[in-house]
Amino acid sequence: MSKRGLPALVAFGLVLFMLVAQMVVPVERASAAPVDLGPDGYFSTLGAGALPVVDKDNETPGIPQDGWANTRRIVFGKQGSTGTYGGASVSGGYRTLAKGAVASVPDANAFSQYGNQAYLKSATTSVAANEALLWADNTVTADFRFDTNATYSNSFDSATGSYQSNLATVSDAVGSANYSTFEQSLMRAAPVEGVCTAAQAVGCGSGSYTQQSDSVNDYRVFPLSGGDLNRFAGTTSGGVSSDGNLACSANTCANGASGSWLRSAYWLYANRAFYASRNGLPSNNSTIGTGLGLRPAVRLSLEHLLLSADSGDQSQNMSGDLRLTFAELGKQLSS
Repeated sequence: MSKRGLPALVAFGLVLFMLVAQMVVPVERASAAPVDLGPDGYFSTLGAGALPVVDKDNETPGIPQDGWANTRRIVFGKQGSTGTYGGASVSGGYRTLAKGAVASVPDANAFSQYGNQAYLKSATTSVAANEALLWADNTVTADFRFDTNATYSNSFDSATGSYQSNLATVSDAVGSANYSTFEQSLMRAAPVEGVCTAAQAVGCGSGSYTQQSDSVNDYRVFPLSGGDLNRFAGTTSGGVSSDGNLACSANTCANGASGSWLRSAYWLYANRAFYASRNGLPSNNSTIGTGLGLRPAVRLSLEHLLLSADSGDQSQNMSGDLRLTFAELGKQLSS
C-alpha cells in the first residue's frame, strides 16, 4: 500500500468506529416538553369565533332552526345517578355554541318580534380564546324557583348581604357535584354577564338592560342569558314561536322539567325572569314559579385537548357523539 493511501484508510476506519459506537451507546428515553397538542379532530376544524349552531343553520337555509340537530354532541361529566344534583343526572351530552374568542354583546335581543324595547335585551356570554361554550343537550335538573325569599325578585346575585338567588345556588351545586375534579379544572370559573345584581328585595324592573352587570360571584356552571339565545342559537322570535335550537330532545326535558331558567332578568318587572321552554319557546315567568330547572352551560378550556373522537371507537367519523381526551396538567408525553 502506498504511503498516500494509508492516511485515507486510517480516516475511514475512525469514521466507521464512531458510527458503530453511536449505535451501541444507550440512548435515554426522550421526554417531550409542552407543545401544540392539535389537531384534536373536531375543535381544530372550527375557526376562532365560530358559532356552530348558527353556522349549521346558515348551511341549510331551506331548513330553519336545524343547527342544533346538525352540531356534534359531546359527552362528559358523571353519568347515572351517583353524585348528581338531587339524585338526577344533569351531565352527559353537550353541544358547542361557540369557540372563542367571542366578545360579549351588551344588547342582544332574542325577542325582536316584540320590537326593539330595552327591556327585552341582555348581554351575552363572553368566550375566551382557546375555549368553548357548551350547553347541555337534554340534561336539565328537576324544577325549582328562581328565588325562594319572601320578597322574590329577579336579582341573580348581589354583594348586598352576599345574596345568591336559588338559580345561582343550584348552579354552584351542579358545578361541584356533577363533574370530576379534573373536569372542573378545565371549566373556567368567572363572572357571567347580563344579570341583575341589585339588592334582592329590590331587583331590576325599570325596563332597561342598562341596569345589567356582571355577576358578583364566579360560576363554573351557569344558565344562559336571554341574549345568548340570539347570539348563539339565532333566536329572534321569543314569546311567539318555538325554536328547534332551544328545545329539549323530543320536546321533553329530563326530570319532568317544563323548561329551563335563563340568568337574564326580565327587565320590565323586578319579579319576572326569562326562560326557555321544553319545546323551544322562550318567554318569561314569575321568579316564584316552578316547573323550570337548570340546563347547564360551561366554558371549557381547550388548551390541553389531545383528541376529540367518536365516543364508541375513538375514530374520526363525521357523525356520532364525541368524547374528549385531555392531557393531565403537569404531565409530559414520552416517546
